[in-house]
Amino acid sequence: MLRRFTRTAVSLAAVSFAAASGASLAADLPSRVSAPPPSPFFAAPVASWTGFYLGVDLGGQWSKNSWTSTNFGVPPGILTAATANRSLNQSSVYIGEHIGYDVQVNNNVVVGIQGLIGANLGDRVVTSGSLPGRPVVASTDRLNSRLLWDGAIRGKLGYLVTPDWLLYGTAGAAFQKVDYSSACTLGSGWCIATRADSQRKVASGWTIGAGVEGRLSGNWYGNLDYRYSDFGRQNRQFFTTTPIDQWGGGAKLATHTVTAGISYKFNFGSSSAVAAKY
Repeated sequence: MLRRFTRTAVSLAAVSFAAASGASLAADLPSRVSAPPPSPFFAAPVASWTGFYLGVDLGGQWSKNSWTSTNFGVPPGILTAATANRSLNQSSVYIGEHIGYDVQVNNNVVVGIQGLIGANLGDRVVTSGSLPGRPVVASTDRLNSRLLWDGAIRGKLGYLVTPDWLLYGTAGAAFQKVDYSSACTLGSGWCIATRADSQRKVASGWTIGAGVEGRLSGNWYGNLDYRYSDFGRQNRQFFTTTPIDQWGGGAKLATHTVTAGISYKFNFGSSSAVAAKY
């Protein structure tokens, strides 16, 4: 009886020791905790090209201004064809300003509208040296050409090669104020009296161009721009109040303008950042 009791006591002690050892070992093992879900990734903010902007331009302008005389006197008939054509081309420093609005349609496409106005520095006058269409003689008679202010209203279509650089093309309407004037002196070759006549008009035409624009810093942008403007033929008649001295003709007028510009863009009302979740 005593022997059986002893075996039972030993068995219970062994079971108790094993249970205690298991509990202690389990307490020493690290607990298994679920990892938190990954946080969403947001791309760095990318400024939108949408917005109103204004700026200034500086560069050069070259004109193609080819005059052809058509008549001298009324009725006409005193015209020397060999000297009827005369070049009034000119080149000068150009300064201007621009204003516009762009809309970024998607990641790569930008469309907009732009207005600009500018003028040649120095108010340069180009003179013919004598009246085109008259015999080449020593004379104080003159035909003068002077380009004043010009402007354009044009549409803009661009492609973003990177978020900060835009290649674009433009097309629209162009305007050029031009002054053609003539002077002749009694006894110098043509007029029967000393006369002077100046005709200033705003010529209208069309323009196309292209350029590159980049974001410099913040809301400041810089651009290089080329613009070709064609104003067709500009016809003028001088001294019309005295038919015996009246003469006239016309010029084919076009300009090439290359400028570097700087603009400040106001991004109010546009999305200023893009977030992407991965």
